[in-house]
Amino acid sequence: MSRLLSAVSSRLRTYLKTNLKRTIRQTSIAAVFVAVVGYYFTYQDRIDSRQQNAWNVVRTALEWSEKNKWGNVGQIAAVETLTHDCDAWWIDTPLKHLFGRDCVPLKSLSLRALDFGGLIAPGANFSYSDFKCANFTNAHLMRSDLRHVDFKASTLAYADLSGAKLAESCLYLADVSGAKLDKSTTVDPANLLKACIRVNDRGARLNIDAKSAGEAITKIADQIPVCPSNDRCNLLPDPWSCGKSEIHPDRNDY
Repeated sequence: MSRLLSAVSSRLRTYLKTNLKRTIRQTSIAAVFVAVVGYYFTYQDRIDSRQQNAWNVVRTALEWSEKNKWGNVGQIAAVETLTHDCDAWWIDTPLKHLFGRDCVPLKSLSLRALDFGGLIAPGANFSYSDFKCANFTNAHLMRSDLRHVDFKASTLAYADLSGAKLAESCLYLADVSGAKLDKSTTVDPANLLKACIRVNDRGARLNIDAKSAGEAITKIADQIPVCPSNDRCNLLPDPWSCGKSEIHPDRNDY
């Protein structure tokens, strides 16, 4: 009898030990799964909240621009939030559907005369936007889509435009002093000649940084005219026109 009880007890202990381990393992897996799913949806909620706040600031900036106000209402941080992931390596892969929500196309915005100095927005899409008289000094716009953007009388001094797409953008009287262009930057040289550069206190030209640019840009880097004044916004022609090049006055692309 004692042997029977001992055998039953042993088997019971083995059964409970085995099943207890299996239960703990299954419970742990389920807990991890629930935690991951919960974190993902919480993460998405944070993105939604963050982007909603950023869009509210952008809408305020749009209102300021419409009323011809200038300055900073927080638009730099808002734009950086909405374009944070636009230059990530995985943005053109299927992973963008999981992680690429902080890359919102900011096309056709009208943000004239506002401050974007030091903006960090590589890879962002600003195509067809209106940035007349805006300040982009030291902005990081590498590989950004700036096609058909109106930069008339804006300040792009020392902005990094490496790899940027500037096809059909308007650079009339835009200050491009020290702006960096490389072989991947797409811009019509004739359009670049509509821009201007400043001179320093010694009278030396602050030319664009074209050391890594293509031959077509390198050839005309020293021909970009000097800005006529600091108050270039009052010199703008018809708002629908891109003006004429100081070097090629017969050229008017708009």
